[in-house]
Amino acid sequence: MALASHASTSALTAATREIPSSPFAQLLRQSRFATYDPLIRKTYTSPKQFVERGYWGVKRPLTMRKRNSFMTIRQWEARQHYTEWDNSEDETRFIRRIEELNIRPGQSANSKWAQTLGPAKNTWLVDSEFAPHPWDHPLEEPKESQRSKIALSSLGLRGEGGYGKDGLRRTRMGVIPNVTSMTPKQFERYLKKLRALRPAFADYIKRESESRAPGAAFLKEKSLAQIAQVPNTDHHRLFLAQHTETQYASTKRIQPQPHRAGGLLYSHPAPLDTFFHTSPKPGIVLSVRKDAGRYSTNQSMKDYLASFAGIAAVLPERQAQGKEPLLNPGVERERWPNAAVELRPTKFALNSVPHVVGPDYEGLTGVRVALQVTAHIDTANYENPYPPGSRMYAAHQGFGAAAPRGADIARGVGASAGPAVAQPGSARARFAAQRSLTNAPMPLKAAYPGSLPRAPISPVAVGILPNVQQQADNRKTLGMLSDLLNLGSRKGKGDDDPL
Repeated sequence: MALASHASTSALTAATREIPSSPFAQLLRQSRFATYDPLIRKTYTSPKQFVERGYWGVKRPLTMRKRNSFMTIRQWEARQHYTEWDNSEDETRFIRRIEELNIRPGQSANSKWAQTLGPAKNTWLVDSEFAPHPWDHPLEEPKESQRSKIALSSLGLRGEGGYGKDGLRRTRMGVIPNVTSMTPKQFERYLKKLRALRPAFADYIKRESESRAPGAAFLKEKSLAQIAQVPNTDHHRLFLAQHTETQYASTKRIQPQPHRAGGLLYSHPAPLDTFFHTSPKPGIVLSVRKDAGRYSTNQSMKDYLASFAGIAAVLPERQAQGKEPLLNPGVERERWPNAAVELRPTKFALNSVPHVVGPDYEGLTGVRVALQVTAHIDTANYENPYPPGSRMYAAHQGFGAAAPRGADIARGVGASAGPAVAQPGSARARFAAQRSLTNAPMPLKAAYPGSLPRAPISPVAVGILPNVQQQADNRKTLGMLSDLLNLGSRKGKGDDDPL
């Protein structure tokens, strides 16, 4: 009886014991920098065994019971005692498709998103302890007290070699408030702040007119209204940049910096990374682009519209590999396989991003992208089908051959009709190939592209016969191999020793 009471008491004690929270959660709650805005829309998912019952971690079960589905909570608890949610499967799968393509998003020059970014579109901020060196800061102008007055009467009298010193560089154009991304109410509040800065702007113009800055002498006797009528002046931008920099100099204010890709892709892949680390995806050539060739001098070249990764992509005709559009007039339905093609992305531009913070949620309706693709060419038709940097790539490249450019590889330029065989040009190279073939065991089936050889074989031998298994005529291949093995036995008196 005593043991039973002791066991029950210990069980109750263990059940009522509180588990201490992790230090990270406590730091996150007490942090002044880590904040969460409840108006930011987030996407949620749930395991399939819970989705079948409608369990999504909210107060009551939901009607979304499809496996591999996603939703966004618009309102956790409405006045009518229900949870308001939206289906966000399209948005989630769109982001996953872009991540699978692994192509770096760019911006069109005149797009709304490029104007919203400001200077962030030309910079790639990296915050890592593995950075090789800190970023170079632009050279700033000296302060007003450090500037030296130059007498205009002394100009031209310094003599030979007196004008070799470089002039001071102009201060970089700093960050200014982005008018394009403001709402009407925010713009009205911004104008009210600008009206209060008129005296400071007048003092700035006066200082610029008294300085030695070129082209600023006409500002001395001009009013602000007259200065505003002068075209191609950026005095207001320089003043706003200095004023904004003084505001964000405080440690309590963080300068807003939008992500260059809008959070669509956080990696920074190069074109070669996209080509060699991704595989081609299926697509369908739909129709001829309507505005193709409108501004082109060569009217024979046109573009196609292709369905690829859920996007209406542009496929140039010269890169379509002879495919016919599916929706062209006169095309029969039975010939639809000729419209299916494997495609690769070459250019991707982000023109507009959706508004995801606040009640006016846009989703994919606010996304505007431009994608250009090219038809995939089989690696067997490349002059060098091996991954760059590998031993087989260096051996297949040959002796003294020029390496192809990365842009040409991504576009499929330089492909040949069949598998190429590298032929060493010099007598020394031929003799080195002969020695490597005779000293190493050579299997009847040589290494095939993309894999290591099954038996030890010299890289030079792989470079000479890289695609033996792909040859259509095995007898011809074995004859070529026999000739290479018997080079030393057929050497005559008139042949010079290559070494």
